[in-house]
Amino acid sequence: MNKFDDFLAKLALLTRAQGQVDAVMNVTFDAKAELDAEFGTGNRYSISLTRLMLRLNHSTDRREYVETTFRVTELLSAASDQVNKRRGKPLKYHQADFVDTNFGGSGN
Repeated sequence: MNKFDDFLAKLALLTRAQGQVDAVMNVTFDAKAELDAEFGTGNRYSISLTRLMLRLNHSTDRREYVETTFRVTELLSAASDQVNKRRGKPLKYHQADFVDTNFGGSGN
């Protein structure tokens, strides 16, 4: 288990305990710092997460909030697999891929 797995677990727990937007924002702030540390400042995961955070913060309807939260979980899953791959560990999310159309490609 790596830090991104921890963020996914924390996201699930906090979403039940706090207001949903607050829970996701709390997790994403911590996750963004870890993405920068793991993959370097300005990496695609980190930039994509920033975009998702902005979208979440201005989300006005429930459907958009749910979709954005799902995208955050996809991103964290892909980051977790990337970390495991680098460390020679088994992939937990079966090579989850996060595609940000702003980059026209995947993840990192």
